[in-house]
Amino acid sequence: MTGAPYPSGSDIRLHLLDVAEDLRRRLIRAGILLSILSASVFPVADKILTWFQERTAVPLAAFGIADIFIALVTVSLAAGAVAVLPYAAWQIFSAVAQEFPILTRRTRILFWSMAMLLFYSGVWFCIRLTLPYGSRFLLSYGSESLQPVICVRQFVSFCLIFTLGFGMLFELPLVMTLLAQLKVAKASLMVRYRRYAVILITIVAAVVTPTPDIVNLLLLAVPLYFLFEMGIIGMRISERRRRSPPVRDPAGPARPATAR
Repeated sequence: MTGAPYPSGSDIRLHLLDVAEDLRRRLIRAGILLSILSASVFPVADKILTWFQERTAVPLAAFGIADIFIALVTVSLAAGAVAVLPYAAWQIFSAVAQEFPILTRRTRILFWSMAMLLFYSGVWFCIRLTLPYGSRFLLSYGSESLQPVICVRQFVSFCLIFTLGFGMLFELPLVMTLLAQLKVAKASLMVRYRRYAVILITIVAAVVTPTPDIVNLLLLAVPLYFLFEMGIIGMRISERRRRSPPVRDPAGPARPATAR
């Protein structure tokens, strides 16, 4: 009895090309949806910009002829990207997960749901707490002889970078759980290097937060450490489910206990 032949280099390249082509088609569909949603948001982009300005109390000005138009286009694209993110993330995750049989459809749905929940929680946290507090703190250094006037394009970029950045940082527990699911990292390793994780989280919070004060740093460092601990719990659950013995079905082959 001979075993199955190993795939040749050309077969692997063809397979990777098929995966890349599938991902390209999915991204094209997401790009078309992004264009439609961004165009739909553009008529109310000025209201979104005004809402951010009121929350941050930043005095805005346009220093170039096209500054206002570019700022509104950027706001529209950002709003469209946030709206299309669930669809785009599912398309990307489905294309990549085809290469990992361990990521079943049920697992993909769970990871996708948690990814969206964590991302939008990070965006909400930034808009609700960090961005208004940080902006007011920085503007408090003005005086009667030195009044701040912020370019509208810089303001939009500032809000966009920190809002989306917080959304990505809040994905930490999901990334850790996914690494455990793919057997790339173990929860015991994260526990062993927890003290170094605290230092790294503090450094990241100091770099990401828009102000140098300790209060704003803690506003990000504390939730990040909490998310790190959540990630360790998620890794342990993933490892425990992977080690669970298969359940034998008298009418069919054995299947893992988690597949029921």
